[in-house]
Amino acid sequence: MKYIVFFNLIFFLIFTSNTLHSQDNSSEIELLKEKIKKIETDLDNNKKNKAYFEKGRGLQIKSSDGKYSFQIKGRIMYDIATVLDYETTDTNGTQLTSDVHHGGLGSDFRRVRFSISGNIGDGWGFNITPDLSDGGDDSESRDLTFKELFISKAFKGLGTVFIGNHKAAGGLHESTSSNNLMFQRPHHNEMMNFGHRTGIHYDSSGAFSDRFHFRTSLFHGSEMAFDQRISEDGHETFGFSVTSKYEFYKDELKNASAFIGVNYSFLDLSNFVGTYGGDSARANYIHMFNDRAVDDDSMSDTNTFKFFGPQLSVIYGQFFAQAEYQYGEYEYSTRVDGQTEDDLNGHGGSLGIAYALSGKFKHDMSRGGLSSFICEKNCFIPKYQYEAIDFLDYGSLTADRGGGAGQLHTFGFNHYFNSNVRLMAHYVYGDYSSDDSQSLDESKIQTLHARLHLKF
Repeated sequence: MKYIVFFNLIFFLIFTSNTLHSQDNSSEIELLKEKIKKIETDLDNNKKNKAYFEKGRGLQIKSSDGKYSFQIKGRIMYDIATVLDYETTDTNGTQLTSDVHHGGLGSDFRRVRFSISGNIGDGWGFNITPDLSDGGDDSESRDLTFKELFISKAFKGLGTVFIGNHKAAGGLHESTSSNNLMFQRPHHNEMMNFGHRTGIHYDSSGAFSDRFHFRTSLFHGSEMAFDQRISEDGHETFGFSVTSKYEFYKDELKNASAFIGVNYSFLDLSNFVGTYGGDSARANYIHMFNDRAVDDDSMSDTNTFKFFGPQLSVIYGQFFAQAEYQYGEYEYSTRVDGQTEDDLNGHGGSLGIAYALSGKFKHDMSRGGLSSFICEKNCFIPKYQYEAIDFLDYGSLTADRGGGAGQLHTFGFNHYFNSNVRLMAHYVYGDYSSDDSQSLDESKIQTLHARLHLKF
């Protein structure tokens, strides 16, 4: 109907322009022009108020003034893997390999996750992210959990505050969304991260500079502890983490950029009763592989846990590289035979390189990491990652402390059918000088792993 009125007004204006001009009725002409302009604006707003699909951002409905929005997006990841060879030898060089370690085929929906988010005016927003593939690591069944559940408030020129369960500030790999990772998260990241924690989180979100990112978290409870009860048993844990990154080089014409960063995280376990654990790295980082090559073994009498380290990410045209180093320390509160038990110190690092035969890498400093890879159709990226970790408990006076050490070489590729669908394939050679799942004997493990990843 508005289109009919619009064209009728144009026709009327043309037909009567000479008469109106001769009668010197310029004010009426201006009035008609204003009406036409208003109809054009209404038509534009009508288009903007429609729901639309934006590539890589899901289904999004947004008001014309940008104050209100509603968005549904998600990701599905299907993994499949097999063990090519698993050889274990003791300190005398005797081979201990069991046939159970050879062959076998594992598969898993690593993530079936979607999020419902929105803005409801004046900077207020929300996010609800269920995951249909979470649950016990060794269970063949999966449960419905909520990875993120928070209320947010954006302050103009200051950043965003999140209240609820959100991913805590972390290292380079932990800060990067699984949608954007070029490599699997390495062992040092699996041992030194806090995951999703309930508390108050702050993110600069590009408020101060488009080349600077800052994020910090103040939280309590264990990972995914939405319901933190008050009791006399002493199950409280408190922690904080902070990460900061600065893009020191940028050349848009060359599609080149580089940033450095640092992370520090601390957890107070002094009022926690029970064993603290869950930080472990599965052999060759295959999720459906039950053997944990590096593990903390759910340690008791732990007083504090802290870790920190620098990070670097570089894009130069079609070339991408990133590196990270992390150092961690468990401090114990027990005394054994009149002696204070030594702390458990661990450290690890990784270096990954990739080259895109087509497509485009991009940093997103408002989020402090690698953004979605831009690919129109069929982009191929060969890649290699080296990593090393050492979490042996050299000074332990008790037998219940974790350990493990090793080096891994990952060769593989990412093939993007488009920006939203990719195949990741890896051959991994793991040389564990101390394999925690094999009583700290030496293991050499070869595996194949593939992941089909869709985001919507």
